[in-house]
Amino acid sequence: MAKKIAIFDDEPDILKVTEARLKENGYEVVTFSSSKNAIEDIKKEMPDLIMLDIAMPHKDGYQVCDEIRLDDEIKHLPVIVFTAQPMEKDFINKAYDFYGATDFIAKPFDVDELITKVNKYLIGQN
Repeated sequence: MAKKIAIFDDEPDILKVTEARLKENGYEVVTFSSSKNAIEDIKKEMPDLIMLDIAMPHKDGYQVCDEIRLDDEIKHLPVIVFTAQPMEKDFINKAYDFYGATDFIAKPFDVDELITKVNKYLIGQN
């Protein structure tokens, strides 16, 4: 059975390209253009990995990641956050240390780099 990835991003082009490449690599993908009901969406889909854009309306990726880490049912899931914001050490540390992100990737991202990161968390996972 294919591993499932949930992607939250408000940019349709990012969702489309990322979904296509992940599917080419054997993953099942569900996409969401809003983070408004992110926790409910995650619990409904029960993905194996979550990808969150930081800059989203309603709830930003930080808020969603924080809510994931506080929810016993889903807190174990790997979360990769991504953003087009400048790569600053404080920004990255905030994603990891304060909000509990598993990994980070900057936009525009190289899709091969993204696939490598996804594989790191999902290949061999039971």
